[in-house]
Amino acid sequence: MTRVPVHSKAKARARGFTLVELLVVIGIISITAAVAVPNIAGYMRSSKIRGGQDSVAGAIQRARNMAIMRNTQLGVSFVVQNNTRYWVHIEDTIAGVTAGDVGYTRQAADFASPNTLLSTGYELPSGIEFAQNTTDCPEVAGFTPANAALRFDRFGLSSLPPASGDTAVALAGGSTITNRIYAPAAGSRSVCLIDRTTGLRRWVLIAPGGRITRG
Repeated sequence: MTRVPVHSKAKARARGFTLVELLVVIGIISITAAVAVPNIAGYMRSSKIRGGQDSVAGAIQRARNMAIMRNTQLGVSFVVQNNTRYWVHIEDTIAGVTAGDVGYTRQAADFASPNTLLSTGYELPSGIEFAQNTTDCPEVAGFTPANAALRFDRFGLSSLPPASGDTAVALAGGSTITNRIYAPAAGSRSVCLIDRTTGLRRWVLIAPGGRITRG
């Protein structure tokens, strides 16, 4: 049997890639990158708007869950302060009753100096805003926001507080709210978001019974 010299084996093991092998590897990497980069770029472009959508849907769900768990008398509301900021606000008193144990008092939301036991504020990601009109959100038919708050009762059912009067969302400290919630005649409510940089849009639909879906 012919023995292969030890130095020949070592030389074979030390041999590097050929030019053809390197070109094949580079070609595979180039093809993979060409396929993957657009998908990654698209994901990055849409990540902010999807993050804003998830945050808004989560806040609305939180308001509903809180209303049910607290067996609320006056409601727990999702309230839009302006184009980028929104709140979950508990409208019942902390103690539950007024002096003399007569009924409940609707607690006011003070955005400048919030009572953290009653109000929790949230901010949309940078560049993301609540849609203002049908141009901002053409995907939702007839999108015309005319309400600033969505209230949930003890059964988890949603309603729209009036703009004024005893049953309106009470405000304090010069706080103001902005109409960014659309309520078509069918009874569902919707909130739409737009990324002003990319033009991407996402929306949240709320059924009268409180069920929340994303679009």
